[in-house]
Amino acid sequence: EGAVLSNGQQYNNIPQALAQEGYIQSNAYSVWFNRFAAASGTLLFGGIDTSKFYGDLIPVPFVSGPNNLAIRETIVTLEGLTYTDETGSVINYSGGPFAGPALIDTGSAYTYLPHVLAGFLYAYVYATTLAVPDGPAYALCGLANLNQTFGFVFNGVTIQVPLSQLIVGPPAPQDPQFCLLGILPTTSGVAVLGATFLTSAYVVFDLDNKEAHIAQAAYD
Repeated sequence: EGAVLSNGQQYNNIPQALAQEGYIQSNAYSVWFNRFAAASGTLLFGGIDTSKFYGDLIPVPFVSGPNNLAIRETIVTLEGLTYTDETGSVINYSGGPFAGPALIDTGSAYTYLPHVLAGFLYAYVYATTLAVPDGPAYALCGLANLNQTFGFVFNGVTIQVPLSQLIVGPPAPQDPQFCLLGILPTTSGVAVLGATFLTSAYVVFDLDNKEAHIAQAAYD
């Protein structure tokens, strides 16, 4: 489908227009963010750059969000979370069965998770709101140097996001030894996978087939 204006009128988005004009062969684009602090990444229309990811690109279908009667956004199913410590030991989210919608959002700087999932991750970095009720979470800045990762599980692929891409600053004004954690809680029924997730994922948005193709990103 094309994009839709507020008055309901449809128009071609950029990759759709490029495909219809024959500049690219498919209504698709791929995104590579590079590291969170990197000066630039790559947006590629109609193709992929195999030097920017490891392994295979795994298809993950788009799904409808809450109250949507059709697939209108780049929402996929987030099947679970994992934590991997410095020894390589993996702990899976064990708060009960979980599979929920998650919007892959290139326009969001941070990642937003339902409270129960955010709490699972917060526990392993001893996150604190620094006495600000419902405020952003902070973790010790030095944790960004540890070889620990959080895993986001999709359809047959787990994207490992290192703490160096999640503890992103700036230091907390109340205590400069703490830095902002790039995962925030949300009361919405839809998680939002923003830049602090996308730094670790190479994503192809296949709009004709209504699916994303996801692989572990390779950094510059």
